[in-house]
Amino acid sequence: MAKLLKILGIALGTLIALVVLAALILPRVVNPNAYKTEIAELVREKTGRTLSFGGDLSLSVFPWLGVRTGALSLSNAPGFGDAPFAAVSEADVRVKLLPLISREVEVATVVVRGLSLNLARDAQGKGNWEDLAGAKAEPAREIKEEDLGRGAAKADEGLPITSLAVGGVRVEKAAITWDDRAGGRKVALRDLDLTTGELVLGQPVDIAFSTRVESAAPKLAGAVSLKARARYAPEAKQSSLSGLALQVDLAGEGLPGGKLAASLDADLAMDYAKHRLDVANLKLAALGVELAGKAAVDNLPASPTVSADLTLAECNPRTVLAALGQAAPALNDEKALTRLAAALSLKASAQRAELSGLKLTLDDTTLTGRAAAWDFQRPAASFELAADALVLDRYLPAGGQDAGKQPAAKPADKADPKAGKDAKAGKDAGLPKDTLRALFLDGSLTVGSLTAYGAKLTDMNLKVSAKDGVLKVSPFTAALYGGRLHTDLVTDLRKDQPHTTLGLNLSDMLLGGLLKDVLGEEKATGTTQLKLDLAADGEDAGTLARSLDGLASVALKSGVIKGFQVIPKAVRAQAAASDPKKRVDTAEKEQEFSDITATFKIKDGVARTGDLLFNADHLKVTGSGLADLGRQAVDYKIKADITGMPMIPFTVSGPFDNVSASLDAAEFAKGLAMGAIKLPETVGKGALDVGKGALESIGQGLGSIFGGSKKKDEKQ
Repeated sequence: MAKLLKILGIALGTLIALVVLAALILPRVVNPNAYKTEIAELVREKTGRTLSFGGDLSLSVFPWLGVRTGALSLSNAPGFGDAPFAAVSEADVRVKLLPLISREVEVATVVVRGLSLNLARDAQGKGNWEDLAGAKAEPAREIKEEDLGRGAAKADEGLPITSLAVGGVRVEKAAITWDDRAGGRKVALRDLDLTTGELVLGQPVDIAFSTRVESAAPKLAGAVSLKARARYAPEAKQSSLSGLALQVDLAGEGLPGGKLAASLDADLAMDYAKHRLDVANLKLAALGVELAGKAAVDNLPASPTVSADLTLAECNPRTVLAALGQAAPALNDEKALTRLAAALSLKASAQRAELSGLKLTLDDTTLTGRAAAWDFQRPAASFELAADALVLDRYLPAGGQDAGKQPAAKPADKADPKAGKDAKAGKDAGLPKDTLRALFLDGSLTVGSLTAYGAKLTDMNLKVSAKDGVLKVSPFTAALYGGRLHTDLVTDLRKDQPHTTLGLNLSDMLLGGLLKDVLGEEKATGTTQLKLDLAADGEDAGTLARSLDGLASVALKSGVIKGFQVIPKAVRAQAAASDPKKRVDTAEKEQEFSDITATFKIKDGVARTGDLLFNADHLKVTGSGLADLGRQAVDYKIKADITGMPMIPFTVSGPFDNVSASLDAAEFAKGLAMGAIKLPETVGKGALDVGKGALESIGQGLGSIFGGSKKKDEKQ
C-alpha cells in the first residue's frame, strides 16, 4: 500500500509539474495572433459579418487560463451603415486552471473596456441583430411552474461541472445606441459603467450601474444610476433586489417643466412559486413629492392584484405645479393650495379598486373615509367621506366671488320656435346620458362646517346615489343660521329628456346673518321659512327654467328692511308731531315688518302669486303678479295702504337685474276723483306728489334689496 501511495504521489507531482511546465511554455510557443485569420473566417462563415482585430491577442495558462484582447469590432448588418455593430477596446476573460480538474469553474472578474454596441431597426421593422440568430427561432413556449425546478434538475444532470463562480463583471466606458427608424426614435447610453460583485449561484451579488442618457427624438439628456444587491435562488424559486437605489436626473422635451430629478428606493422580492412580488421600504421622491410605503402584487402574471399602504409626506401643491411647469391658479386666498398630505390603503385589480383608511389633508381641511370602484366599463362606485371644515371661498378665482361666473343669459322676448330643434340638434353635446344611465353610485359625505360664497353651513350631510338611470342627491341637510335646510334632488334620465324634481324645506333661518356674510351688509332681517316643490325637464338652465312647474312659498317674520322707509316725508312729519317717542327717526333708517308672505304656483316657467303680503305698523302692502323665469323678468301690481294716506298703487317690473317701480298715476288720480282717497290736511292738494314720494321710498327699498333699481319717469 505504501508503495502504491508513493507511485500515486510521484504521478500527481509529475502531472502538476507538467501543468506548470505547460503553463510556462505554451504562451511562448503558441501565438494566438497567428489564428486571427482563421477566427475571422469562422465568424464570417457563421454570421456573414466581418470580425476585425485592431490589437493583439494574449494568452495566459497558469494559474489562470485566459485570453486578453486588444481592439475588436464586428461589422454591421447590410443596410445599416458602415459603423460596426459591436466593438471593444479591450476584454479580459480568465478561468482558474487547477479547479477545472475537480470540475469546478472559477472565473476571474470579466473586464470589458470601451464597449460600443449599435442597435438599430430599419423602416420595415427589421433589427440589425436578427441575422446573428442563425436558424429561425422556435416560438416561445409558456413557462410553467414545474419547469422552474425541472430545468435546474436537468442542468445538474448534464452539466460537466460541480460549481461555478465568477469573480464579477466590470464594464467600463461603454456606449449603446438604439436607432429606431420605424418609430423615429434615437437613444444613446454614454459613459456606461457596470460593476458586480462575485457571481455565485444562489448567493447575493452587488450591482452598480451608471450612464448618461441622450435622446434626439424626443430631445433628452441626463444621468441615470442604480445600485442594488441581487439574488437568485432557483431551488427556492425566488429572486430579489434589496437596497435598490435608482437616481434619475434628466432634462429635455416631454418632461414636466422640462426636467426631472427623481429617486426610487425599495426592496423587491419575487416568489415564482407563489406568483407574488413584494415591495418593501418604498420611497419615491420627484417633483417635490415624497411617497413612502409598501406594496404587494399577487397572481402574477395572469391576473395581477395590487395591495399597498402609502403615505404622501406633506408637500406644497404650488411647488409641485411649478415643477410640472404649470402656473398655480390665482385664488382668493394666496395661502390656499400650500399644504397637502395623505395616507391610504389600496387594493386594486383589473375588476375593482378600493381605498380605505384615507386621510387627506389640504391646507386646513382634513378628509377621511373610504372609496371603491368596480365594473369599470359601467362604471360603479361607492364612498363614505367626512371633512372637518372646508372654506370653498379660499379656492374661488381671485378678483371676488363673482370671478369666473358665466354672464346671465339674455332674456328672451318670447319663446323661440327653434328651441326644440336646437335642443334636439345639441342632444349629443349635452349630458353624457348613456354613461349616466349605466352608472351605479352610492355615496355619503359629511362636513362639519362649510363656507361657500360667504354663506356658512354646519352639520352638513349629503347622500348621492345613481341606479338604473335615476340620479339622487337625497337627502341634503345642514344647519343654516339658526335654521335647518333639507333638500331632495332627483333627476330621471330614463327618457330622452331628463326630468328633475326638487323638494326644499328651509325653516327658522335668520336672514340677517346670511345676508351679512354673503353681501357684506345686513340689508334685511327676519326669521325665514321657504318651501319648494318643483319639477322641470331639460339639460340646460334655460330649458329647465322654461319648463319649471310646481309650488313655492316664502315667509319672513318679525324683521326689518334697512335703508328705506315707505311713508312719505309729509306723513312722517305729521306722525312725528303726534308721536312723543319719535319712532319716525328710526323708521327713516329702516322699515320694520311683522310679516312678509307669498305663495306661488309655477307653470311652464312662470311663477304667479295673488297673495303677496307685507304687514307693518301703519303699513300694509298687497300684490299680485308673475315672475317669468324663462325671460328673467317680473311684473307685479302692488298696493300700499299707509295709515292716514291714500292707497298708493304702483307696478314693479323689468328684468331681474334691473327691477323698476313706477306709480300707477292714472289709478291713483281716479281714486282721488271718485273721493275714494282721503288726504291728511298737511298734504293739501299735492296728492300726486305724495304718491310719488311713497313710490320713491319704495324704489329705494327695491334698490336696497336687489342691489340697484331705477324709478321710471312719470309724465302724467
